[in-house]
Amino acid sequence: MRAKKLLRAIGGTAVVVLLALLAAYLYLDEEKTTLDDEIRAALPGQFVELSDGVVHYELAGPENGPTVVLVHGFSVPYYVWDPTFDALAVYWKQASTETLPGAEVGRE
Repeated sequence: MRAKKLLRAIGGTAVVVLLALLAAYLYLDEEKTTLDDEIRAALPGQFVELSDGVVHYELAGPENGPTVVLVHGFSVPYYVWDPTFDALAVYWKQASTETLPGAEVGRE
């Protein structure tokens, strides 16, 4: 009997803790912020509006050099390309990295 009560108490506490963590995540989730013109102006790079959504991009390097386009994967943010982007901008000519519509723009 005592073991069952203890297990119920632990189970109930675990459920409460999990619900509190879920609520905190949903409340504190910053990715639900809509990127408006004011927020975009504070971010690095430029934005272009296409028929499927807004695309973010950055260019670096001389304008007359060949362009290398670095595209991130579905669930990977564009800043995974930062070391490559920086190296190409210095050692090659021009580098470009994009953020696909619906993907995260900010860097960690």
